[in-house]
Amino acid sequence: RHPKMEIYIMAYCMAGTLILPYLARRAEELLAAGKPMDIKKVVLMASPMKFDDEESGHGPMRALIRNNYDADLMREFFGSVNIPQHVIEAGMNDIQPGVQYNVVVGFYGRAEKLEHIRDAAPFLYWLTHGTKFPVLAHRQWIEKFFLENQLYEGTYCLPSSNPALDGKPVNMDILSEAGVCLFEYRGTRDVIAPPGSCVANEKWGKVGCGNIGFTSSALNRTIEKNVGHIFVVSRKHLSEFLEMVREFYNAKI
Repeated sequence: RHPKMEIYIMAYCMAGTLILPYLARRAEELLAAGKPMDIKKVVLMASPMKFDDEESGHGPMRALIRNNYDADLMREFFGSVNIPQHVIEAGMNDIQPGVQYNVVVGFYGRAEKLEHIRDAAPFLYWLTHGTKFPVLAHRQWIEKFFLENQLYEGTYCLPSSNPALDGKPVNMDILSEAGVCLFEYRGTRDVIAPPGSCVANEKWGKVGCGNIGFTSSALNRTIEKNVGHIFVVSRKHLSEFLEMVREFYNAKI
C-alpha cells in the first residue's frame, strides 16, 4: 500500500532475538543483488542476544536446561501439539522462586487505585492464562540459542533465495555495513532477559546514529533503566519508552 514509506521494526523479548538474524540475512541478499537495505531502524525491547554462563546472566537458566531438559521426552509428550504454559512456568519458578506469588501480591497491593488496575489487569490475565509454545520452535530456541549461543557466536544458519547464502551462517556484521541503526531498551532488574544478554548494540549495527543514552562510546542507542522484563504494564514506563522510540525513529541517520 505504501511502497515508498520507510519500514521500522519494534520487537519485544525473543521476537527481537529472532528478527535480527532475519534482517541480517535480508541485508546480505539485498547487498549481494546491488540493492540498498530497506529497513534501517530497529527497536529492541528486552531482547536477549548473548547466552553464556558468565556475563550474560543466563547461567542459572542454562544450568536448569542442562539438568532438566530432555529433548526426546519433550518430543514424546508434545510431538504434534504446542507445549503448555505450565512447562514454561516450571522453569520460571526455578530461576525466580515465588515469582507468581510476588506478581499477584504486587497487583493486589496496588489494586486500590483504578488506574493501577487498568494498567496491570490485562497483563495479569495474560500471565495467568499463559501462552502455548510451538514444540519445534521451543526445541530450536532451547538448543540453538540458549545452549549453543549460535546467534552471538555467528553460527546461526538461515535459508535464502540466494544459493550462495542458502543454509549458511548469517553474517550479523553486515547490519553495520547496511547502515542499520539499533535502539536497545533493557532493564537492570530483568531476569528473563538480563542486561548482560541484551548486547546487540555492543556487537552489531551502525555506529554514530546521533547516539544518546549509550552505556559506552560507539553504540547505536542503549537505554538502561531500573526496570524488570514486564515494564510495559506500567503506563508511565511505557509512555517514556515510546517517547524515546519516537525520537529515534524521527532522527536523521
